[in-house]
Amino acid sequence: MKEIVNKLFLEEKTDNFKKEISDSLFNKYGLFPQNHITFLLEEELEFVDKNNRIEEVIILYDFIKWLKKEEIPYWLRGAAGSSLLFYILGITRGNPLPAHSFCPKCKSMDWLDHDYYSGFDVKEDLRCKKDGYLLLTDGHNIPWESFWSYEGNEIVFTIDLPIDSYQKIKGFWESYQAEILKEDILVIRKEFKGLRFLNIDCIFTIEKVNQDFYKTNLDIVEAIKNFDLGDLPKPHNFSDLLHGLGLKFSTGAWTDKTKFMIENLGMNLSDMVAFREDVFFFISGKFAYMEDAWLETRNFNKGKKSWRDIGEINLAVDKWKLAIIEDILYLFPKAHCMEYLIFSIKNKYGGIKDV
Repeated sequence: MKEIVNKLFLEEKTDNFKKEISDSLFNKYGLFPQNHITFLLEEELEFVDKNNRIEEVIILYDFIKWLKKEEIPYWLRGAAGSSLLFYILGITRGNPLPAHSFCPKCKSMDWLDHDYYSGFDVKEDLRCKKDGYLLLTDGHNIPWESFWSYEGNEIVFTIDLPIDSYQKIKGFWESYQAEILKEDILVIRKEFKGLRFLNIDCIFTIEKVNQDFYKTNLDIVEAIKNFDLGDLPKPHNFSDLLHGLGLKFSTGAWTDKTKFMIENLGMNLSDMVAFREDVFFFISGKFAYMEDAWLETRNFNKGKKSWRDIGEINLAVDKWKLAIIEDILYLFPKAHCMEYLIFSIKNKYGGIKDV
């Protein structure tokens, strides 16, 4: 990519970009974020930098900032929402960290009990021990590797956009490429009347837009009551709602077996295998190296499940999951459903032509 991008652009944008990351992290988690957060962010940044992806992320960030300025609603498909970097910068909306509470005033933070799959599941009011402020709870436990490691070198940032914003967005890219590129690279696609700029895929699938999208708060309680999961059981909390969406979208995940477990064994939607990450967490403790677990997770949707026969899995207390995993043909990334769900809630549950 460096061969076609203006060199001056790379130098100026990269320096400013790294400062914006630091500023955004400070605004979210204060001057001294917990070590786990800084470790994850530095680890992801190192991966992005080492694989020469930083310029692509900068261009995506510029585009997202422009969309927000113009108040054009959007959401990112695929596993992009698992990136902590993207979340800190405000590119994506779902917090991929494990469930936690934090104080909006003093920025103190605590990890929640492992029983919470999501910070949005906390129903009682929690108060800061230092200043008495009402704590915010967040985090949905999605590893950043789910995006960068899973997709490898073929990463495309796919963004759903309102159909009626096509001409305006086309104009943005034409102006942007004139500023930063040495040659024309914008591709006009027939599918979804789409636009492709480098590895950023703009697809125009949003038919209806909530005009107050950027002012609409995330009402989780209302979403749990009103979001349509079709024939699936009613969710008890946000994790149930999110997993229900995963079961609904995936192929072979919602079967008579999973239905029986919920209706007769007292299990919840959030206990089921609904996402690629559920497979990863299931097998990760059975491998000596995390890379091997990610490799096997990547192979899962290709129909390769060689890990089923390893001894540690046959002795695992959650071996029952094998019975439902064997029926699954395709699983979506958790981040895909997370970004879709948050967008849908802010957009008043719908308006998207194709998920």
